[in-house]
Amino acid sequence: MKRPYLVLACLSAFLFVYLLAVDVTGRFEATWKLYSNLTEKNKALLDPSSLAAKKMFLLAERDSLSARIITPNVEYAQNEISVVELVARDARKAKVIVISLSPGNEARSGQITEIGFNIRVIGGFYQIGKFINLLENERMPLKISRLRIVTNPIGTAHLVTTIKGTAFLYNGCR
Repeated sequence: MKRPYLVLACLSAFLFVYLLAVDVTGRFEATWKLYSNLTEKNKALLDPSSLAAKKMFLLAERDSLSARIITPNVEYAQNEISVVELVARDARKAKVIVISLSPGNEARSGQITEIGFNIRVIGGFYQIGKFINLLENERMPLKISRLRIVTNPIGTAHLVTTIKGTAFLYNGCR
């Protein structure tokens, strides 16, 4: 009688080991794949040749971004008059009416001169949006620090917009 129980115990142990192997390996197979992918990516990222290539790419990107600020503009001289010309040209492109345009304060810090400007324009909603877009995407770096948009008191669909901004000029070109 001990023999049937021994066979039953062996079958139960074999079934337990089989279920354990199938179930556990099935559950952790995805984890092992993720771990192996992680180790491959880690080796690829820490490879000296790929690190050197990334470093060269980032240095080239830094130089191109620095060139946008430091190199002189081809289209505009680096002075106060060019800032006014640039803003007026963008107003004409956006088809807004300039009410007033005046230069603001000038501040120097190192090789960069900050020239403020104030402009008041009238135009439709989309023309004002286009004008602001043109200003902020110019080759000469500009920053809009204050923007005030109100409806025209006459009652038309146009908006009166007051903009206070700063242009950044490179001193080496003056």
